[in-house]
Amino acid sequence: MPESARPRTLTARVLILAVLGTLAASFFAVVSPLATTAAHASSIGGSITRSEVIARARDWLDKNVQYSQTSYHTDPSHSKTYRQDCSGFVSMAWHLSSSRTTWTLPDVSTKISKSNLMAGDILDDPNDHTAIFEKWIDKSAGTFWVIEEANPTDDMLHYKWSLSGHTGYGAYRYNKIVNDHTAGHPNTYAPTTVCGAGYYYIGMHDLGYATIYLSWNGSTKKNCVVTLAHNAYGSKSMGAHLAVQGGTSGSDTGSYVSYAGPVRKDAASSCVKWGGSYQSSSWTSAWSHCG
Repeated sequence: MPESARPRTLTARVLILAVLGTLAASFFAVVSPLATTAAHASSIGGSITRSEVIARARDWLDKNVQYSQTSYHTDPSHSKTYRQDCSGFVSMAWHLSSSRTTWTLPDVSTKISKSNLMAGDILDDPNDHTAIFEKWIDKSAGTFWVIEEANPTDDMLHYKWSLSGHTGYGAYRYNKIVNDHTAGHPNTYAPTTVCGAGYYYIGMHDLGYATIYLSWNGSTKKNCVVTLAHNAYGSKSMGAHLAVQGGTSGSDTGSYVSYAGPVRKDAASSCVKWGGSYQSSSWTSAWSHCG
């Protein structure tokens, strides 16, 4: 939660609020019914779509919830209250079970490359501030829109950021965020369910329509890799692979509905290289997770 009151001009804030005000009628007429539905879809601490994260964030933005490190405000579904600062705002948008801080948000998320930022991910500097990434303005120029509970002066803002202006921030993706799809139904499998009892996942990489997970079992000293489709709607080409440095390797590739794998290997005191594929997208890690 460590934050600085990053000053922005009153003029900028007034202009932003003025623009929001002039667009209010058309925005509420067109967007609000959809946003309201989306903002109520998830459960506390459960999986959540990117569109719902943005809908929940916009609920506080539309209400201009006042910044406070001691006060709490309800979420759109009135199921829970969250602290009214930057990290409490992110906790609300992600529908977490508690109001986390800029230091503890990474505990429920995975660090990603800034070039892979998508709606609902965050930029986080543990010593300063955090904000929700909404969308790119010009990806080649590194400019994008964020939604943030900014500071006691500006409160809620929809603001233009740049990668060059926020070099101290890391990009993070909530571990339970899922992409939006219109076909099929959400995949009900979890990486630890597929790998088996005793496993917990320690790494992940998003492929767009599927995610590769690396899990570990501290009792058996085995790693496990599985590639999970975000939605289950017909067989798709997908794969999972795992190699142990100085040891064996394995893979599972085929046409599956929900997942590829599990691929398990003994990896006590060893580095592993893991990865997978989904249709035309594939990825393999460097040697990592040693020991």
